[in-house]
Amino acid sequence: MAKAYYILGAYGAIPTKEFTPKAKAAALRALQIDATLSEALTTLAAITASYDWDWPEAERQFRKALESNPNYATAHQWYAEYLARIGRLEEAVAEARRAEELDPVSPLTNGIVGTTLYRARQYDRAAEQLEKTLDMDPDFASTHLHLGMTYVQTKRYEKAVSHFKKLRTLWASNSQLLAVLGYGCAVAGEKGRAQEILEELNDLSKRRYVSPLAIALVNIGLDEKDQAFSWIEKAYEDRVFWLGYVKVEPFFDPLRLDPRFTRLLKRMRLN
Repeated sequence: MAKAYYILGAYGAIPTKEFTPKAKAAALRALQIDATLSEALTTLAAITASYDWDWPEAERQFRKALESNPNYATAHQWYAEYLARIGRLEEAVAEARRAEELDPVSPLTNGIVGTTLYRARQYDRAAEQLEKTLDMDPDFASTHLHLGMTYVQTKRYEKAVSHFKKLRTLWASNSQLLAVLGYGCAVAGEKGRAQEILEELNDLSKRRYVSPLAIALVNIGLDEKDQAFSWIEKAYEDRVFWLGYVKVEPFFDPLRLDPRFTRLLKRMRLN
């Protein structure tokens, strides 16, 4: 249950502040029964990193989870994501590789290697790994997401947008994935379509939950920096999962020289 709540929040399908405390409570209940349960320790560590932004405590919890079960692939996967968030990218790639070794047939563990290589800005290797992962499961949403983002960075915009469009067929109700398409259209020069998607997201936000970072992302693509920072501030208040990657995520690059970005890193204890 704890892991399920955490994943729903991570994909922006639900408000992080609404469900993450439930995930944390479920993990703590499991640990009251068995304090060495690696699954619960791993989920608690991931929440401490992505929601509390308590990076030293998260590291302690991840190490405890890995000591409890060194062969738990998810622990290595989520520890890799934690290491990427704080900028220890070489270690992150190594942990992702370890997760892949432990569960070599899983598109999730194979994909995390590609995602980590993308955040380490090793784009050719990332694309190769993610294309391999796509061969394992052509409908795995996370692979299309990060392969598209990788192609954005290598300016292969047509391929990027094709993967973002595929995402919409896989999870049409997810506004965060609609935003990714808007971002892709914006950087590919389809400003009119990106603006339409931005308006659609704004309308949707009046009726149901839309991640503030989703709207910020489209504004980044459109080079609307003031609007982007306004929505990022809301994402900060909401503890949006994806914001935890702000230190290393390439799509934030257009904002990095702005003093507001420096202040954001400091507030998140990532400076």
